[in-house]
Amino acid sequence: MANLNLSEEFGVEERLILQIARWLVGNGEFFGIEGIIRKDINWQKFMGYLRYHELLPCAYPFFKKIPSFLDGQEMGLLRQGYYSCLVHQTRLWQEFKSIADVFTERGVEFVPIKGIAFIADNLYADKTPLRPLCDIDLLINKKTFSLAEKILEDLGYQKCGGLKEEYWKEKGYHLAFIRKDSQRLFYYVEAHWDLDYKRKISQLANLWRRITKPGPETENIFLLSPEDTLFSLALHQRRFGKMLCLKNVCDTAAVLNRYGSNFDWDYVLREAKISQTRVTLYFVLAQIRLLFNMSIPAFVLETLAVPEYKEKLIKKFILKDTFLSNGEPDSDMAGIKNLYLKSHFLLYDNLWEPLRCILNVPQEQFAKFYGLKPYASKTNLLYRIRYLYFLNNIFVILFKVIKKGITFGKNRIKSDSHRRRDSHFCLK
Repeated sequence: MANLNLSEEFGVEERLILQIARWLVGNGEFFGIEGIIRKDINWQKFMGYLRYHELLPCAYPFFKKIPSFLDGQEMGLLRQGYYSCLVHQTRLWQEFKSIADVFTERGVEFVPIKGIAFIADNLYADKTPLRPLCDIDLLINKKTFSLAEKILEDLGYQKCGGLKEEYWKEKGYHLAFIRKDSQRLFYYVEAHWDLDYKRKISQLANLWRRITKPGPETENIFLLSPEDTLFSLALHQRRFGKMLCLKNVCDTAAVLNRYGSNFDWDYVLREAKISQTRVTLYFVLAQIRLLFNMSIPAFVLETLAVPEYKEKLIKKFILKDTFLSNGEPDSDMAGIKNLYLKSHFLLYDNLWEPLRCILNVPQEQFAKFYGLKPYASKTNLLYRIRYLYFLNNIFVILFKVIKKGITFGKNRIKSDSHRRRDSHFCLK
């Protein structure tokens, strides 16, 4: 996969966003913004991309390195986003440490995951304070999950309403909690017992035996191994939402930057085969190869053995859809749904598993996808007849995927035929 020419693939705003993301994971390197002129930037579009990709806190320190590029009002807006992130991260970190102390004292086996884990691990070094946080994500061993629930409730947390608890415990993988403090500030905790929805296939069976030594910021916190962290980031891309958000790509790149020299690729490849997550893993690696020009060992990509037609579809999906035209992708719910359906069929090792997931979707997820009240009579009726209109969208996507594969196969055969003919002429 050749290095990406940003000026050929993306517009001015998109290129500038990518430069900020690359700077965040570039170990302090600053490459500047050659070829970009301020008057060419659509400020509203640029700010929309910053918010969608959750890179707003990074923009202020980035542009401080380029005096006079932005005017005072623009820098003031970015400064506000920067300091807001610092305050919010500090608040969540203190709350996390308070929870962690009680969990440790009471014998709850847990590790932080996602953003709060990267803070504990100081993953971005001096730029770690720029990593935004929305909530506190904890992975808790099923053996001590009931105890963790009780502790959170004793600390003043309440389970978030809206959906029945049986749904989360029987068909989900986490419970959400909320607490309001004396200053009317809210704290959200997502308590996970797994990294993904229930599957018939075994997944990361040795995860708890592989947790690593305490993080540098606190003595009583353990972390997922770097390899299992990569799986958690890859599996997160299957969720309904912003699967192309550059913040997530930065996290993947930062993990490999930090641990690449000692990374256990053999473990990753073995588990990817067992859990049938080869394509999901390939997708996150393709993102950092394409967008950040990071190299991945050739044997890793060869062993993942993703069909060439699917590699091409993934590349096209990343380049075409990482930046949507209006700069405010989160306001375009139809676009997000379309991206989710497309990615859903791209991120699995076969077509049947995502098809089963969609056809057998729980009513609660169905309601969320279509913006309905989860237990209303109307929702119940639509859920029962969902096949009448649900299958239409699925088969349109499947047809495009299959057509792309057939076209690629025909082109491959034609190309091989031409090579054999040319070789024959050369021999003559």
